[in-house]
Order: sequence, then C-alpha cells, then structure tokens
Amino acid sequence: MPMVGGLYKLVRNTGQVADMHATLVYRGEVIEIWEESGASHYKHVRSIDPNFNDDPGNIIGAYAIIRYKDGNWEMEWMSRRHIDRVRAVSKAKNGPWLKWYDEMAKKSADPPARQAAGKEPRNSPPANRPRKRR
Repeated sequence: MPMVGGLYKLVRNTGQVADMHATLVYRGEVIEIWEESGASHYKHVRSIDPNFNDDPGNIIGAYAIIRYKDGNWEMEWMSRRHIDRVRAVSKAKNGPWLKWYDEMAKKSADPPARQAAGKEPRNSPPANRPRKRR
C-alpha cells in the first residue's frame, strides 16, 4: 500500500476529486452518521475545551471523506476497535504505530481514497501515473 501522501497524489491525479481528508474522533466529541430519504448525512461536533486531551488513548474512531467535483461524496467510519484490528494485522506493528498511532489511524480509515486512486483514467499521460518503487 502506498504511503498516505502518495495515495492522495494518486487521487488528485484522477481529476475527479475536489477535497479529501481523514479526521479523528476523540472521547468527549460527538459523531452522528445517518441515512435519511436515501441520502447519507453526518455531523461531527469537535471539542473546544481548553483542557481537551488529544492523547491517542482518547481516540474513539476515525472517518474519511472524499468530495467529488460532481458534488457526490463518500464517507468511511472506523471505530477504535476496527482501527486496532487493522493494526493487529499490520506488518508495521512495531514501527509507526508506536509513535504515530493517530496518523496511522487516519490512514487506516481512508479506504475511499484507495478506491478513488483506482479511478485514474487508463489513458492518462505517463507523467501523471505513479512510478513503481524498486
């Protein structure tokens, strides 16, 4: 799997994406995700408490959103339990997960970016295609 920066570059190169980001949700914050009349909705109320503790131990989940230029969007939610299951099968268990749990959690919650990266037109110029690492 490419690094998250390379993944985002692949997605931007498709020309179809307006915006994308992954966000962590911490204990004390509220996340609501629901479907209504055939449309998906979400609401994330961030903590603005000056005593807010962004320690990775307080992460309850993460979500990723991709907004397409045509107005559509995709969202993926991952609970803390799901993130920890991804970590458990990672080859990098003793690598970045130890020092950068929060960043790895965001990367884990970003399947929409991986899906969008695969939508690059096959006839795009070679300069826009990713190079394989050797």
